[in-house]
Amino acid sequence: KEKSSYMRRNNMTNTQKAIKTTAIVICAALLAAIIIWGMCWGITSGKSYFKHKGWTPINYCAERWDISLPDNANIEYSISTQRGFHNEGEIYTVCRVEKLSDSFKDTLTADTDGKYLASFYTILEKTIASAKSLSKEINVNTLNVPSDKCIWYKKVKDNDTLLLAFDSAKNMLYIIEDIM
Repeated sequence: KEKSSYMRRNNMTNTQKAIKTTAIVICAALLAAIIIWGMCWGITSGKSYFKHKGWTPINYCAERWDISLPDNANIEYSISTQRGFHNEGEIYTVCRVEKLSDSFKDTLTADTDGKYLASFYTILEKTIASAKSLSKEINVNTLNVPSDKCIWYKKVKDNDTLLLAFDSAKNMLYIIEDIM
C-alpha cells in the first residue's frame, strides 16, 4: 500500500509532462534571447551598442553630453578607464582640430582664475590612478595636456563632468570626462 501511494504522487500524466517540457523549453529560449540581446547591446561586455556603429570617442562624447563637437577633429589618442555596467570611469581624448567654427568658439570661455585647469588636472590624476588600477600603462611624461592659455567649456550632468579645452596655438582640443 505504501508503494502504490508513492507511485501515485510521482507519476505525472502526459499532460503534466507536456506542460513541464514546454516550460523548460520556454525558459531556455528566454535565457538564450537574454544572452543574445546582452551580446548585441553590450550589457555583458560593458560596451555600448554604438561601438557597433564604428563610433569614435568624439561620437560617444557628443551623444552622451548632447553637444556638437567639431567634425574635423582628428583623434591623436584617447584613454578610457570605463568599467562596470554603467561605464563609469574617466575618458581623456586629445584631438587635432584645424579650425573651430565661430558657434563652437562662442560656447568656450577663458579660464581667468585657473579653476578649469585645476578641475582638469583633478580628473586627469583620477584617470591615471584608475588606469593603473586597471593595469593600463600611461606614460605621464608624454601626455599632451592643455595650457593656461586655453579656452574652456564645462558641463555637469547629474554627478558627471565634462571639460573641453581648446589651445589655438597648437590647434588641439582636449576632452576629459568623469562619469560616475
